[in-house]
Parts: sequence; C-alpha cells; structure tokens
Amino acid sequence: MMSAPRIAAVSVPARRRWRAEARAVFALAWPIVLGNLTHMAIFATDTAFIGHYAPHALAAAALATNLMHMLMSLGFGLAMAAAPMIANALGRGRHAVRDVRRSVRQALWVVWAYSALAVCVLWQGEAIFLLFGQDAALAAEAAGYLGVIKWMIFPLLGFWVLRFFILTLNRPRITLVVTAGGIVVNAAGNYALVFGHFGAPEMGLVGSGIASALASAFLFGGLAAACLWDRQFRRYAVFGRFWRADWPRFRELWRLGLPIGVTSAMEGLMFGGGAFVVGHFGAESLAAHAVVMQLSSFAFMIPLGLSEAATIRVGLWAGRGDDEGVTVAGDAALTLAAMCAVVTASAMVFAPGLLIAPFLEADAPGTAAVADLAARFLLFAALFQVADCVQMVGAGALRGLKDTRMHMAFILVGHLLLATPVGIGLAFAGGFGGLGVWVGFTVGLFCVAALVLARWRARHRLGLLGRCMRMTEAAA
Repeated sequence: MMSAPRIAAVSVPARRRWRAEARAVFALAWPIVLGNLTHMAIFATDTAFIGHYAPHALAAAALATNLMHMLMSLGFGLAMAAAPMIANALGRGRHAVRDVRRSVRQALWVVWAYSALAVCVLWQGEAIFLLFGQDAALAAEAAGYLGVIKWMIFPLLGFWVLRFFILTLNRPRITLVVTAGGIVVNAAGNYALVFGHFGAPEMGLVGSGIASALASAFLFGGLAAACLWDRQFRRYAVFGRFWRADWPRFRELWRLGLPIGVTSAMEGLMFGGGAFVVGHFGAESLAAHAVVMQLSSFAFMIPLGLSEAATIRVGLWAGRGDDEGVTVAGDAALTLAAMCAVVTASAMVFAPGLLIAPFLEADAPGTAAVADLAARFLLFAALFQVADCVQMVGAGALRGLKDTRMHMAFILVGHLLLATPVGIGLAFAGGFGGLGVWVGFTVGLFCVAALVLARWRARHRLGLLGRCMRMTEAAA
C-alpha cells in the first residue's frame, strides 16, 4: 500500500534540509510549469485554427472567451482551495485517506455548483454583449460560440480539482501527459470540425467550440481514469460515496476559494483594462502592449507553477504542525522564485529583440516603431517579473497555511488603488503614453510583493500556523 508523500525528518541539519526542500519544490514545480504552458497551448490552438478559417471570427471568439475567462477565474479559485486542504490532511496523517477523499469530493461539489451558476450567466451572453455596446452581428456570432464552450466549465474545473489532488500526491507528470493529450484532441477536433475534414461537417467557429469542449472532457476523463486505475490514487477512492455531504468542509472550500477567485478576477481586470488605456495612444502602442503582455504571460507560468508547489509543500508541513518545515518550504520556494525572476528579467533587458522578433513581420509597415515601443515596455516588464514572482510565490506559501483573504486585500490596494491611478495619471497627465501603464503595473506589483513578504515574515506573530491547524482539526 502506497503512503502519503514522505517529508524529510526534522533532525536534518538546517542547510541540508533547505537544499532537500528546494529540490522537492523544484521537482514538483517544473512539471507544473510545463503543464501550465501546455494548457495555454490548447487555447492558442483554437486561435490559430479560427484565424486560418475566418480572421473576422477571431473578434467573436475573443469576445466570448474573455467573458468565459472572467467567470472561470472565480471557479479556478474555488478549485485551488482544494490544494491546501488536501496537503494539510496528508501532512496531518491521522485519517488522511478519509479526509483527502472528503476534500476532493466536496471540492467537486463546490466547483460543479459554481459551474451551474456560471452557465446560467453565460446563457445570457448575447444580452451581456449588447449591454456593453457590442455590434449586434458580432454579439450574435460570439453568443453562438459561447453557447458551445460554456459547457467546458464543468469538466475544466473538475480537471483542476483532480489535478491538485494528483499534484499533492507528488505525481505531477501525470497531469502533464494528460494535458499534452488534450492539445492533440483539441487540434484534431479543430481540424475536423472547423474545416470539415475526416468526413465531419464544416462548422467553422462553432466547430472550434465543440473541439474545445471535447478536449476539456478528455482532460477531466484522463485524470479521472488515473484516479480510478492508479494504485496510489485508488486507495483514496475519491469518487466513493460521492453523494455524501460534508458541510463544514464544503463551507471551508468556499471560504478559502472565493478570495483566490476574486483576486484572480481583479488581476484580470487590471491587466485587461490596461489594454483599453494603451489603445488611446494608437495602434502601434497597442500592438507593442499585446506583444509584451504575451511574453509576460508565458513568463508568468514560472511563478504560477512555483506558487502551486509552495502551497502544497507548505501545506504538507502545516498539516504536521512543523513550523520549521513551513519556514524552510516557503523560503526555498521564494528563493527559487527570485532566481527565476532574475533570469527572465535579464532576458527581457538584454535580449529584447530576440524576444520580440517572433511576434512581428519584419517587412510589415510600422514594425520598427512597434518593436521600439515593445523594447521600452519590456524594461518595465522585467521589473514587473521580479515583483510578480515574489508576490505569487509568497501568496502560494500563505495559501498553504489557509491564508487567502489578505492577499485579496493586498491586490485591491496594489492594483486597483495604486497601479490604476498611477498608470492612468502617467499615461495622460504625465505624457508617458502607453509606457505609463507599465510603470503603473510595476509600482502596483512591488507594493503587493512587499505586503505579501511582510505577512509571510509576520506569520509567527499572527499565529497563522496555529489557526491553520485549528481549521484542519475542525474539518476533520
């Protein structure tokens, strides 16, 4: 019988223990990072096929996808709440199998209940688009696409719950393999249903939506099959007694998950709103902004993966009540984040041309101006990466202690109350143009990073570990 993930003994000398923990965090994080990049590739595949079929359909797809992602961000927060609960139960040891099973089961209840609410909202997609002043024909086309992809929410959020279960059991490569398979399913589905190959009808934009829904079902089905067939996972019987309620755990998932989801939504609001501000300064500024945002999104997968690994490793130690283990795990993750930030920031500062070139056609009119603006934006994006790595991984470590509300408050202060007025003020009143938005982003993220680090350093005085242990005991 397989046991819960092993954790190094407390008696190991501090330096050796730190190195062992850093290796454990890295070993868990790198497949997560690759998996996150692979997941991004699924959506990029849709964009590529739709663009080749009918470039004008990209606008409708973007409209529908943006609304979908706004609601998905809240659901992702609810799914992510499962990670510290599962990790705490495994670290605690006593009744671990039962508690893990109940946490996974109630997490599925929560995300599927939320999915039902989200689908009801998305059903009114066309009315929502018209309410915000979109063209009637574009709104109708986007609503048709949305009518298909809205069903992705159920399997995608279920996939994220099972993914966190498997990651916490230290088997990240399974999630990477399944996600890679999702790309194949999505690409094959798009090829068949968008263009009408393999005897399938030519369905265009709607066909791409069906392909995405099928790929999402494959992602959930792949991890569900692993949970049922793999010996290590099977002992937890995560689908056993599925209809048995555990209301304290159900409420705890909402309490932990809603702040994570709201945080993600606020971040999306700030970065999405930045494009509208930059757009006031012309097409070249907006194009440069889009290129740098795409590069930043890829770089963001590194701190996101480290953040998830930090949540799991800190959560495992917190479940055991091991304060030293919590400290070592969190500090190791933060150190790795800082190292990665230096690498990505250096690439942006010293090799901007190499990073920008793949996004621009060398002979196209205006390319030189866009490249020059993008290189200037990248200087602040480099600083942005340093702060973003620290705040994301620090927030992940705090999530391992079931501390999620204050990060939401920090994001509110740093992004909406600081970055937004600074960015808009510099862009218009200060004459910085689009560059002012990136200065605002950077200032806001450094503020958030400082607040997150301060809370991490103050965790003993605030009694975060003791509170986490009491919450775990109460839900047991």
